[in-house]
Amino acid sequence: MGNPGNDRRIDNIEFAVSDIARSREFYGKAFGWTFTDYGPTYCEFSDGRLTGGLAKGSLMNPGGPLVILYAEDLGETPPPRRSRCKDRQTGFCLSRRPTLSFS
Repeated sequence: MGNPGNDRRIDNIEFAVSDIARSREFYGKAFGWTFTDYGPTYCEFSDGRLTGGLAKGSLMNPGGPLVILYAEDLGETPPPRRSRCKDRQTGFCLSRRPTLSFS
């Protein structure tokens, strides 16, 4: 993780899937992703910039996929607007917590 030049962009995304082989076939054909297997329950994908993984698990995962955003300097990243959680334009809630550092 942490690709230089990708400040404030999605850097990694993890999907829970019920069948890794079928998911690899679908995403490989649809998006041209390449894959690296790490056992029977996880495989990493890459499109040349974005990386992520397919993890065998429940499709009924509250909250959907795990999305990791990259910031070169988190302290300089502007905080989200305060608007009772939901953004009026997108309907999404932005939060700075939890914040994980991978340095």
